[in-house]
Amino acid sequence: MKIYEKILGITFVLVSLFLGTSFGFLIPLAFIAMMLVAFPVLIYALLFTRRKDHHTSQQTAKVLYLGTRFHQLHRSLDDFESPEDQIARITVTELNEITDLMPADGTLTQRFIPPDASLHDDHWIYRYHYKSFAAEFSAVGTGATPVEAFTVVKENLHQQIHRWHATRASDSSFIGQPTLSGATEKPHTPTVLIVEDDADVATATASIFNRLGCQTMISDGLDGVSQKMSFQHVDFIVLDWMLAKNIHGDQLVKSSIEMIDGFNDLKSRFSRDPSKVITYSTLDRSKVRLPENQYFDHWDHWQKPLRYNDLSNKASELLVANGF
Repeated sequence: MKIYEKILGITFVLVSLFLGTSFGFLIPLAFIAMMLVAFPVLIYALLFTRRKDHHTSQQTAKVLYLGTRFHQLHRSLDDFESPEDQIARITVTELNEITDLMPADGTLTQRFIPPDASLHDDHWIYRYHYKSFAAEFSAVGTGATPVEAFTVVKENLHQQIHRWHATRASDSSFIGQPTLSGATEKPHTPTVLIVEDDADVATATASIFNRLGCQTMISDGLDGVSQKMSFQHVDFIVLDWMLAKNIHGDQLVKSSIEMIDGFNDLKSRFSRDPSKVITYSTLDRSKVRLPENQYFDHWDHWQKPLRYNDLSNKASELLVANGF
């Protein structure tokens, strides 16, 4: 309630009490007089409040309109600029600004991956990976334009850098995540084995990992896949859990474990660096279990069906989480 409404109400009550105790016969006349006085005041207050609210709404609308126009103008500039020009501008300006925030004497690997029209994929992918002795930073972003993909990566990297500096400030002995190899050595190309009996799904999955810089192999589960899982020692295995001829993923894993157990060099290699298995099925994660072993790590479960863009995002997250 406004202050003038409170004052008016209190005045009305006091005057009514006074007249009621002293001059009872004047109450009807006083009530009419008070209404005549109060009505214009209330009308004025109402009009003043509406005028003020309308003015405030106009100001707010102007701010929102200008903000929307600025955003549209910014987007229109990006849309007008060709992808090649966007990449050149980012490389010359914003990329250097981010890299300057990284620890010194590191190695930068970054690239823009264009859309794949043959698979009706209209998303750009940007991958950023920086390694030094003091720390390691990795991020992947997708977007309709190179600018949008880079913006996702930039925000992610700023968060990583902030956490790194905050940890250094609180722990003087902290230097980051030291690299296992020399700073000038490039990370090896990740290998992916895709076990899938649907040829279209297998091809689409392979194309995604290929675009992300991986080497891929495809198996339908019937062509000696256990030998590939055992003797080739791939980094990742995307395993369809329900294959043709009633073959299940756990059967393939059991067969591979038996093969690895027969060779000391394989046992040593897989024990040091287990292959990461990503199960892919319409079944829920709780119903998909790998046999207990030390050679294959059940890293993740992807629930079918997945759209191409969702599958691409999951593949990117998988590689980033493992330092690729």
